[in-house]
Amino acid sequence: MFGFARRQSQLFALLIVIALGACANPNVSVSPSSGDVLDSSRRANTSGNAYLYAAVKNGTEIVSYPSGHRVATINSWGPLCIDPNNGNVYISTGSQLREYAPGTTTPIASVTFSSGLNGNACAVDSTTGDIAIVMFDNGSQSYSLSVYQTLGTSPQSYSNPNMKQYSFCGYDGQGNLFLDGRGTNEALLFSELPKNSSTFTDIAINEQLPNFPGSVQWDGTYITLETFKRPTIYRISVSGSAGIVEGTVSIRNTSKGANQPLAFTWIQGNTVVASHGGPKNHNVGLWHYPAGGKSYQVIKGLTHGKKDSVSYVAISEM
Repeated sequence: MFGFARRQSQLFALLIVIALGACANPNVSVSPSSGDVLDSSRRANTSGNAYLYAAVKNGTEIVSYPSGHRVATINSWGPLCIDPNNGNVYISTGSQLREYAPGTTTPIASVTFSSGLNGNACAVDSTTGDIAIVMFDNGSQSYSLSVYQTLGTSPQSYSNPNMKQYSFCGYDGQGNLFLDGRGTNEALLFSELPKNSSTFTDIAINEQLPNFPGSVQWDGTYITLETFKRPTIYRISVSGSAGIVEGTVSIRNTSKGANQPLAFTWIQGNTVVASHGGPKNHNVGLWHYPAGGKSYQVIKGLTHGKKDSVSYVAISEM
């Protein structure tokens, strides 16, 4: 098992490893955090009132989208998720989940977890604004999925006894929550927590997917499951416990190395976004969705010369 700090140093390439066990209940405190500097004078650079967030070790760059003009830097990093209703951005730093208004760098709220608990991947329900986050307990080596109505309330926790390791979570357009990871047999497992239910339903997908679970997202038509080894996005329709792969989207880049963006993907309308190129290139690529293939735009030099590549991306629209 890996603690969050170790996963940070490995840029999350080893997955979020989550063992079976009791659900953990974080203690909640809400407060703005210091040390993040807002460059409000540069917000006028934004084109179309949208921001690209690119997280790299020790910082998250905010740039205008799709033009790529740098706006500001948040002195925090980790998995990202966006509230589609207001564009607010959530960053899971491990010990905290922080909420930011679009384009700003001072948190408007934060949750500090109990000692030994780490927050990982997160997702926001477009129908309610609820925030789901994958939790890991370093002490008991156990994990849960916590759902907050707001960051000022205690969460409801859920677990799937059939899932040995959790990776990412995502809501569909109806408020159903999906989770991927690995089952007790180590094979990829995809599960649904239906809206207003407390019990997971495991989804039997009609074809075998590579055992590298990645981002779970709603693309407006299908729930999607990414496998990040040679990144492929599977567009899945779900009925009960059955999942049908309706199409796949493969993305590639111009790197001479492995055919991989290192980051987990973000789907924004007819575009899919991810890091681009080799492990230290500091670039983000844009691909047509669902066509995939070669990137049509590359935003370069986002990490100010840091030696680590972009690891997480997200788009905030207001």
